[in-house]
Amino acid sequence: MRSPTLLAAATALLAACGSTPTTATPARDAASDLGATDAAVATDTAPAEDLPTEPLTVSLFDATHLYFTGSDNQRTVDHDVQFPAARYARATLTITLACPSGRCDAWDRVAALSLLDRSAGDASAPLELEFARYVTPYGVGGTWTLDLTDLQPLFHGTRTVRAFIDTWVGPGNASGNGWLLTAAITFEPGAADHPVRTVIPLGWTNAVYGDPARPVAMQLAPRTVTVPAGVGGAKIWVSTTGHGQGNRENCAEFCARTHTVRFDDQSFDRSLWRDDCAQNPVRTQRGNWQPSRAGWCPGDVAAPWIVELPSAPTAGTHTVSYDVETYENSCRPGATPCTACVFNTGCPYNDSSHTEPFYRVAGYLLLTD
Repeated sequence: MRSPTLLAAATALLAACGSTPTTATPARDAASDLGATDAAVATDTAPAEDLPTEPLTVSLFDATHLYFTGSDNQRTVDHDVQFPAARYARATLTITLACPSGRCDAWDRVAALSLLDRSAGDASAPLELEFARYVTPYGVGGTWTLDLTDLQPLFHGTRTVRAFIDTWVGPGNASGNGWLLTAAITFEPGAADHPVRTVIPLGWTNAVYGDPARPVAMQLAPRTVTVPAGVGGAKIWVSTTGHGQGNRENCAEFCARTHTVRFDDQSFDRSLWRDDCAQNPVRTQRGNWQPSRAGWCPGDVAAPWIVELPSAPTAGTHTVSYDVETYENSCRPGATPCTACVFNTGCPYNDSSHTEPFYRVAGYLLLTD
Protein backbone atom coordinates (compact mmCIF):
# COMPACT_ATOMS: atom_id res chain seq x y z
CA MET A 1 0.00 0.00 0.00
CA ARG A 2 1.39 3.42 -0.92
CA SER A 3 1.42 6.38 1.45
CA PRO A 4 -0.62 9.48 0.44
CA THR A 5 2.64 11.33 -0.29
CA LEU A 6 3.83 8.65 -2.68
CA LEU A 7 0.39 8.46 -4.26
CA ALA A 8 0.40 12.19 -4.92
CA ALA A 9 3.86 12.01 -6.44
CA ALA A 10 2.90 9.08 -8.65
CA THR A 11 -0.24 10.80 -9.85
CA ALA A 12 1.61 14.04 -10.52
CA LEU A 13 3.82 12.01 -12.83
CA LEU A 14 0.71 10.65 -14.55
CA ALA A 15 -0.58 14.16 -15.14
CA ALA A 16 2.76 15.25 -16.55
CA CYS A 17 2.62 12.34 -18.98
CA GLY A 18 -0.83 13.31 -20.22
CA SER A 19 -3.12 10.87 -18.38
CA THR A 20 -6.81 11.65 -18.19
CA PRO A 21 -9.12 10.56 -15.39
CA THR A 22 -11.46 7.67 -15.98
CA THR A 23 -15.07 8.41 -15.10
CA ALA A 24 -18.35 6.54 -15.22
CA THR A 25 -21.73 7.90 -16.17
CA PRO A 26 -23.60 8.50 -12.89
CA ALA A 27 -26.35 5.98 -12.32
CA ARG A 28 -29.64 6.51 -10.54
CA ASP A 29 -29.59 6.94 -6.77
CA ALA A 30 -29.43 3.44 -5.32
CA ALA A 31 -32.18 4.21 -2.82
CA SER A 32 -34.63 4.77 -5.67
CA ASP A 33 -34.06 1.20 -6.88
CA LEU A 34 -34.72 -0.56 -3.59
CA GLY A 35 -38.43 -0.89 -4.01
CA ALA A 36 -37.98 -2.40 -7.46
CA THR A 37 -35.16 -4.88 -6.98
CA ASP A 38 -37.43 -7.64 -5.69
CA ALA A 39 -38.70 -7.97 -9.25
CA ALA A 40 -35.15 -8.73 -10.37
CA VAL A 41 -34.50 -11.60 -7.94
CA ALA A 42 -33.39 -14.60 -9.99
CA THR A 43 -33.88 -18.20 -8.84
CA ASP A 44 -32.54 -21.27 -10.62
CA THR A 45 -35.36 -23.82 -10.77
CA ALA A 46 -33.67 -26.27 -13.14
CA PRO A 47 -33.85 -29.88 -11.85
CA ALA A 48 -30.51 -30.93 -10.40
CA GLU A 49 -30.70 -34.29 -12.15
CA ASP A 50 -31.25 -32.74 -15.58
CA LEU A 51 -27.61 -31.91 -16.28
CA PRO A 52 -26.29 -31.12 -19.78
CA THR A 53 -23.45 -33.25 -21.12
CA GLU A 54 -21.97 -30.82 -23.65
CA PRO A 55 -20.51 -27.32 -23.22
CA LEU A 56 -22.46 -24.39 -24.61
CA THR A 57 -21.17 -20.98 -25.68
CA VAL A 58 -23.65 -18.11 -25.87
CA SER A 59 -22.60 -15.03 -27.84
CA LEU A 60 -23.45 -11.68 -26.28
CA PHE A 61 -21.77 -9.31 -28.77
CA ASP A 62 -19.81 -9.97 -31.95
CA ALA A 63 -17.38 -7.21 -32.99
CA THR A 64 -19.96 -4.62 -31.94
CA HIS A 65 -18.74 -1.05 -32.49
CA LEU A 66 -19.04 1.23 -29.45
CA TYR A 67 -18.18 4.88 -30.09
CA PHE A 68 -19.27 8.52 -29.77
CA THR A 69 -19.15 11.21 -32.43
CA GLY A 70 -21.38 13.83 -30.82
CA SER A 71 -24.20 13.39 -33.30
CA ASP A 72 -24.06 9.59 -33.00
CA ASN A 73 -23.91 8.19 -29.47
CA GLN A 74 -23.15 4.46 -29.53
CA ARG A 75 -21.50 4.22 -26.12
CA THR A 76 -24.34 1.93 -24.98
CA VAL A 77 -25.61 -0.99 -27.06
CA ASP A 78 -28.38 -3.47 -26.11
CA HIS A 79 -28.81 -6.95 -27.51
CA ASP A 80 -31.40 -9.67 -26.78
CA VAL A 81 -29.80 -13.03 -25.96
CA GLN A 82 -31.28 -16.50 -25.41
CA PHE A 83 -29.72 -18.29 -22.43
CA PRO A 84 -30.09 -21.98 -21.53
CA ALA A 85 -32.68 -23.24 -19.05
CA ALA A 86 -30.45 -26.03 -17.75
CA ARG A 87 -27.99 -25.82 -14.86
CA TYR A 88 -24.26 -25.98 -15.61
CA ALA A 89 -21.22 -26.54 -13.41
CA ARG A 90 -19.40 -23.42 -14.50
CA ALA A 91 -19.92 -20.22 -16.51
CA THR A 92 -17.01 -18.20 -17.87
CA LEU A 93 -17.27 -14.83 -19.58
CA THR A 94 -14.73 -13.94 -22.28
CA ILE A 95 -14.37 -10.30 -23.33
CA THR A 96 -12.32 -9.23 -26.35
CA LEU A 97 -11.70 -5.67 -27.49
CA ALA A 98 -10.32 -4.86 -30.93
CA CYS A 99 -9.51 -1.63 -32.76
CA PRO A 100 -11.90 -0.30 -35.44
CA SER A 101 -9.84 0.30 -38.59
CA GLY A 102 -6.76 -0.31 -36.47
CA ARG A 103 -7.39 2.69 -34.20
CA CYS A 104 -8.62 1.98 -30.66
CA ASP A 105 -9.62 4.75 -28.28
CA ALA A 106 -6.35 6.17 -26.93
CA TRP A 107 -7.59 6.41 -23.34
CA ASP A 108 -8.55 4.05 -20.51
CA ARG A 109 -12.34 3.93 -20.16
CA VAL A 110 -14.67 2.33 -17.63
CA ALA A 111 -16.82 -0.36 -19.24
CA ALA A 112 -19.52 -2.76 -18.09
CA LEU A 113 -21.81 -5.57 -19.15
CA SER A 114 -25.26 -5.74 -17.58
CA LEU A 115 -28.63 -7.42 -17.87
CA LEU A 116 -31.72 -5.21 -18.11
CA ASP A 117 -34.76 -5.93 -15.99
CA ARG A 118 -37.67 -4.12 -17.60
CA SER A 119 -40.07 -5.19 -14.85
CA ALA A 120 -38.12 -2.91 -12.49
CA GLY A 121 -37.46 0.81 -12.82
CA ASP A 122 -39.45 2.43 -15.64
CA ALA A 123 -39.77 1.95 -19.38
CA SER A 124 -37.09 4.53 -20.20
CA ALA A 125 -34.65 3.43 -17.50
CA PRO A 126 -34.90 -0.29 -16.70
CA LEU A 127 -32.95 -1.70 -13.78
CA GLU A 128 -29.39 -2.61 -14.79
CA LEU A 129 -27.91 -5.76 -13.25
CA GLU A 130 -24.19 -5.37 -13.81
CA PHE A 131 -22.30 -8.67 -14.01
CA ALA A 132 -18.91 -7.54 -15.31
CA ARG A 133 -16.88 -4.35 -15.07
CA TYR A 134 -13.57 -3.70 -16.78
CA VAL A 135 -11.39 -0.82 -17.92
CA THR A 136 -10.16 -0.60 -21.48
CA PRO A 137 -6.42 -0.48 -22.24
CA TYR A 138 -4.77 2.67 -23.52
CA GLY A 139 -5.04 2.47 -27.31
CA VAL A 140 -4.83 -1.30 -27.87
CA GLY A 141 -7.11 -4.33 -27.69
CA GLY A 142 -7.04 -7.32 -25.37
CA THR A 143 -8.86 -10.41 -24.10
CA TRP A 144 -9.97 -11.20 -20.54
CA THR A 145 -12.04 -13.82 -18.74
CA LEU A 146 -14.24 -13.64 -15.65
CA ASP A 147 -15.87 -16.44 -13.66
CA LEU A 148 -19.64 -15.92 -13.60
CA THR A 149 -20.56 -19.27 -12.08
CA ASP A 150 -22.04 -17.70 -8.94
CA LEU A 151 -24.36 -15.48 -11.01
CA GLN A 152 -25.77 -18.29 -13.21
CA PRO A 153 -29.40 -17.87 -12.07
CA LEU A 154 -29.39 -14.50 -13.86
CA PHE A 155 -28.63 -16.15 -17.20
CA HIS A 156 -31.83 -18.03 -18.02
CA GLY A 157 -34.33 -17.47 -20.81
CA THR A 158 -34.35 -14.42 -23.08
CA ARG A 159 -32.57 -11.45 -21.54
CA THR A 160 -31.46 -8.07 -22.82
CA VAL A 161 -27.71 -7.62 -22.39
CA ARG A 162 -26.28 -4.10 -22.29
CA ALA A 163 -22.71 -3.16 -23.22
CA PHE A 164 -21.37 0.18 -22.08
CA ILE A 165 -17.97 1.80 -22.66
CA ASP A 166 -17.41 5.34 -21.39
CA THR A 167 -15.74 6.39 -24.63
CA TRP A 168 -15.97 9.88 -26.09
CA VAL A 169 -14.36 9.21 -29.47
CA GLY A 170 -15.44 7.65 -32.73
CA PRO A 171 -14.80 7.52 -36.48
CA GLY A 172 -12.80 10.54 -37.56
CA ASN A 173 -11.59 11.48 -34.08
CA ALA A 174 -7.86 12.03 -33.66
CA SER A 175 -7.89 9.99 -30.42
CA GLY A 176 -9.29 6.86 -32.08
CA ASN A 177 -12.37 5.21 -33.53
CA GLY A 178 -13.75 3.69 -30.31
CA TRP A 179 -13.86 -0.07 -29.66
CA LEU A 180 -15.02 -3.35 -31.20
CA LEU A 181 -16.50 -5.56 -28.47
CA THR A 182 -16.87 -9.33 -28.64
CA ALA A 183 -18.24 -11.12 -25.58
CA ALA A 184 -19.51 -14.63 -24.90
CA ILE A 185 -20.32 -16.89 -21.95
CA THR A 186 -19.20 -20.52 -22.04
CA PHE A 187 -21.25 -22.91 -19.90
CA GLU A 188 -19.46 -26.10 -18.88
CA PRO A 189 -21.45 -29.26 -18.05
CA GLY A 190 -21.35 -31.07 -14.75
CA ALA A 191 -22.59 -30.76 -11.19
CA ALA A 192 -21.45 -27.68 -9.29
CA ASP A 193 -20.44 -27.88 -5.63
CA HIS A 194 -22.80 -25.79 -3.50
CA PRO A 195 -24.49 -24.14 -6.49
CA VAL A 196 -26.05 -20.70 -6.14
CA ARG A 197 -29.80 -21.04 -6.54
CA THR A 198 -30.94 -17.44 -5.92
CA VAL A 199 -29.39 -14.07 -6.81
CA ILE A 200 -30.82 -11.03 -5.01
CA PRO A 201 -29.72 -7.61 -6.36
CA LEU A 202 -28.77 -5.16 -3.62
CA GLY A 203 -29.57 -2.03 -5.61
CA TRP A 204 -26.21 -0.29 -5.15
CA THR A 205 -24.81 1.97 -7.88
CA ASN A 206 -22.57 5.04 -7.45
CA ALA A 207 -21.55 6.87 -4.28
CA VAL A 208 -19.71 10.19 -4.07
CA TYR A 209 -16.84 9.96 -1.56
CA GLY A 210 -15.69 12.66 0.82
CA ASP A 211 -18.74 14.93 1.03
CA PRO A 212 -19.93 15.08 4.68
CA ALA A 213 -23.44 15.95 3.49
CA ARG A 214 -23.60 12.68 1.54
CA PRO A 215 -22.19 9.77 3.57
CA VAL A 216 -21.52 6.64 1.51
CA ALA A 217 -23.76 4.56 3.79
CA MET A 218 -26.66 6.91 2.98
CA GLN A 219 -26.07 6.84 -0.79
CA LEU A 220 -25.73 3.04 -0.85
CA ALA A 221 -28.83 2.44 1.20
CA PRO A 222 -29.04 -0.74 3.34
CA ARG A 223 -31.02 -3.51 1.67
CA THR A 224 -33.62 -5.59 3.51
CA VAL A 225 -33.78 -9.12 2.12
CA THR A 226 -35.95 -12.12 2.87
CA VAL A 227 -34.21 -15.50 3.11
CA PRO A 228 -36.39 -18.61 2.68
CA ALA A 229 -36.09 -21.74 4.78
CA GLY A 230 -33.66 -24.46 3.74
CA VAL A 231 -30.81 -22.28 2.47
CA GLY A 232 -27.46 -24.07 2.77
CA GLY A 233 -25.25 -20.97 2.73
CA ALA A 234 -24.91 -17.42 1.46
CA LYS A 235 -22.38 -15.14 -0.20
CA ILE A 236 -22.22 -11.41 -0.80
CA TRP A 237 -20.86 -10.54 -4.27
CA VAL A 238 -19.55 -6.99 -4.60
CA SER A 239 -17.77 -5.17 -7.42
CA THR A 240 -16.27 -1.81 -6.42
CA THR A 241 -13.90 0.56 -8.24
CA GLY A 242 -12.74 4.04 -7.21
CA HIS A 243 -12.63 7.01 -9.59
CA GLY A 244 -11.77 10.72 -9.49
CA GLN A 245 -8.41 12.44 -8.99
CA GLY A 246 -6.80 15.68 -7.83
CA ASN A 247 -8.66 15.62 -4.51
CA ARG A 248 -7.24 15.40 -0.99
CA GLU A 249 -5.01 12.29 -0.94
CA ASN A 250 -5.87 11.88 -4.65
CA CYS A 251 -9.10 9.99 -3.96
CA ALA A 252 -10.86 7.97 -5.07
CA GLU A 253 -8.79 6.48 -7.92
CA PHE A 254 -5.39 6.73 -6.25
CA CYS A 255 -6.17 6.23 -2.55
CA ALA A 256 -6.49 2.93 -0.69
CA ARG A 257 -9.49 2.76 1.62
CA THR A 258 -11.10 0.10 3.81
CA HIS A 259 -14.54 -0.96 2.57
CA THR A 260 -17.03 -2.79 4.78
CA VAL A 261 -19.92 -5.11 3.96
CA ARG A 262 -22.32 -5.98 6.79
CA PHE A 263 -24.84 -8.79 7.03
CA ASP A 264 -26.95 -7.94 10.08
CA ASP A 265 -24.32 -7.54 12.83
CA GLN A 266 -21.51 -9.35 10.98
CA SER A 267 -18.88 -7.06 9.40
CA PHE A 268 -16.40 -7.95 6.66
CA ASP A 269 -13.58 -5.55 5.69
CA ARG A 270 -11.13 -5.26 2.84
CA SER A 271 -8.73 -2.65 1.49
CA LEU A 272 -9.76 -1.65 -2.03
CA TRP A 273 -6.45 -1.51 -3.87
CA ARG A 274 -4.78 -3.06 -6.93
CA ASP A 275 -0.99 -3.04 -6.53
CA ASP A 276 -0.41 -5.47 -9.41
CA CYS A 277 -1.17 -3.18 -12.37
CA ALA A 278 2.46 -3.42 -13.55
CA GLN A 279 1.88 -7.19 -14.07
CA ASN A 280 -1.07 -6.50 -16.35
CA PRO A 281 -1.16 -9.00 -19.25
CA VAL A 282 -1.81 -6.14 -21.72
CA ARG A 283 1.70 -4.70 -21.61
CA THR A 284 1.64 -3.08 -25.03
CA GLN A 285 -0.49 -0.20 -23.74
CA ARG A 286 0.62 3.31 -24.58
CA GLY A 287 -0.47 5.15 -21.44
CA ASN A 288 0.22 5.19 -17.72
CA TRP A 289 -1.16 1.77 -16.88
CA GLN A 290 1.38 0.63 -14.28
CA PRO A 291 0.56 2.68 -11.11
CA SER A 292 -1.69 1.11 -8.47
CA ARG A 293 -5.35 2.06 -8.30
CA ALA A 294 -8.49 1.58 -6.24
CA GLY A 295 -9.81 -1.78 -7.35
CA TRP A 296 -8.90 -1.69 -11.04
CA CYS A 297 -6.11 -1.48 -13.60
CA PRO A 298 -6.25 -0.14 -17.16
CA GLY A 299 -6.74 -3.07 -19.51
CA ASP A 300 -8.18 -5.55 -17.01
CA VAL A 301 -11.41 -6.80 -15.49
CA ALA A 302 -12.36 -5.67 -11.99
CA ALA A 303 -12.58 -8.93 -10.05
CA PRO A 304 -15.49 -9.01 -7.58
CA TRP A 305 -15.06 -9.28 -3.82
CA ILE A 306 -16.93 -12.37 -2.64
CA VAL A 307 -17.73 -12.68 1.07
CA GLU A 308 -18.85 -16.15 2.14
CA LEU A 309 -20.91 -15.98 5.32
CA PRO A 310 -19.52 -18.28 8.03
CA SER A 311 -22.92 -19.94 8.58
CA ALA A 312 -26.16 -20.26 6.66
CA PRO A 313 -28.59 -17.42 7.39
CA THR A 314 -31.79 -18.28 9.19
CA ALA A 315 -35.11 -17.99 7.42
CA GLY A 316 -36.57 -14.52 7.66
CA THR A 317 -35.60 -10.88 7.18
CA HIS A 318 -31.98 -9.69 7.14
CA THR A 319 -30.15 -6.46 6.34
CA VAL A 320 -27.16 -6.07 4.01
CA SER A 321 -25.26 -2.77 4.06
CA TYR A 322 -22.12 -1.13 2.71
CA ASP A 323 -19.76 1.58 3.95
CA VAL A 324 -16.29 3.06 3.40
CA GLU A 325 -13.90 4.43 6.00
CA THR A 326 -14.47 8.07 6.94
CA TYR A 327 -12.87 10.67 4.68
CA GLU A 328 -13.54 14.35 4.02
CA ASN A 329 -12.45 15.80 0.71
CA SER A 330 -11.25 19.32 1.56
CA CYS A 331 -10.62 19.92 -2.15
CA ARG A 332 -14.23 20.08 -3.35
CA PRO A 333 -16.57 22.88 -4.43
CA GLY A 334 -17.82 24.73 -1.39
CA ALA A 335 -15.16 23.40 1.00
CA THR A 336 -14.12 25.98 3.62
CA PRO A 337 -11.21 26.30 3.68
CA CYS A 338 -10.24 24.81 0.32
CA THR A 339 -7.08 22.79 1.01
CA ALA A 340 -4.99 19.79 -0.05
CA CYS A 341 -5.71 19.86 -3.82
CA VAL A 342 -3.08 17.49 -5.20
CA PHE A 343 -2.44 19.48 -8.38
CA ASN A 344 -3.05 22.97 -6.90
CA THR A 345 -6.14 23.34 -9.04
CA GLY A 346 -8.49 25.01 -6.60
CA CYS A 347 -11.69 23.36 -5.45
CA PRO A 348 -13.97 23.54 -8.54
CA TYR A 349 -13.93 20.36 -10.63
CA ASN A 350 -12.50 20.79 -14.12
CA ASP A 351 -13.27 17.44 -15.87
CA SER A 352 -9.53 16.82 -16.23
CA SER A 353 -6.95 16.97 -13.44
CA HIS A 354 -9.60 17.49 -10.76
CA THR A 355 -12.70 15.26 -10.83
CA GLU A 356 -15.23 14.32 -8.17
CA PRO A 357 -14.22 11.23 -6.14
CA PHE A 358 -16.76 8.41 -6.23
CA TYR A 359 -17.10 4.64 -6.04
CA ARG A 360 -18.95 2.56 -8.55
CA VAL A 361 -20.58 -0.37 -6.73
CA ALA A 362 -22.65 -3.38 -7.77
CA GLY A 363 -23.76 -6.01 -5.28
CA TYR A 364 -25.77 -9.22 -4.92
CA LEU A 365 -26.72 -11.58 -2.12
CA LEU A 366 -26.25 -15.17 -3.32
CA LEU A 367 -28.12 -18.05 -1.67
CA THR A 368 -26.67 -21.55 -2.10
CA ASP A 369 -28.01 -25.07 -1.70
